[in-house]
Amino acid sequence: MRLFLAIPLNKKLIDELYRLQHAIKSNLTFADKLLLVHPEKIHITLKFIEDLPANKIDEMVEALKSIDVTKFSIDPDKINYFTNPQGRPRVVFLSFKKSKELTALHELIEAKLAPLGVKKDNFKCQATLFRVKFLKDKFRLIEILKHVKVEPVALEIQSIELFESKLSADDVPVHSLVEKFELK
Repeated sequence: MRLFLAIPLNKKLIDELYRLQHAIKSNLTFADKLLLVHPEKIHITLKFIEDLPANKIDEMVEALKSIDVTKFSIDPDKINYFTNPQGRPRVVFLSFKKSKELTALHELIEAKLAPLGVKKDNFKCQATLFRVKFLKDKFRLIEILKHVKVEPVALEIQSIELFESKLSADDVPVHSLVEKFELK
């Protein structure tokens, strides 16, 4: 099973991400093709878990239920992007400022899942805004992203959610909530 742990976003941050998506898109040409993530589906991926056997799901849920962490807040940082091998932006995201609490939560999750054979990863705190399908001019998007201002909307992390991720017939990810874990 393909799974991921996510941090849900609050309404104010979702509204800010919607504003950012449209501010960026409105400055591109009609020929540019972006696949926007629906604002209600945007989340911060805390951990991606590829190919976990279905018989280990209950163990994983129990391990995650034992996490004892207090609620905390993180702040957005800036708009950034990942590129393809040719240097063209392929994923545009909002990054968040480093947080000791978030790093500690990620390390605790890694420790809880290691006995289940889940591999460690390099955590990057981000929320994907859109995937780039075609750009007439990659430098135009890069220049636009340099000038996008992100409003300082804090996110209080109150819970983490475990989702199963499946690809539909047309390669669109479909996410199903498996379990929600409330922080204290």
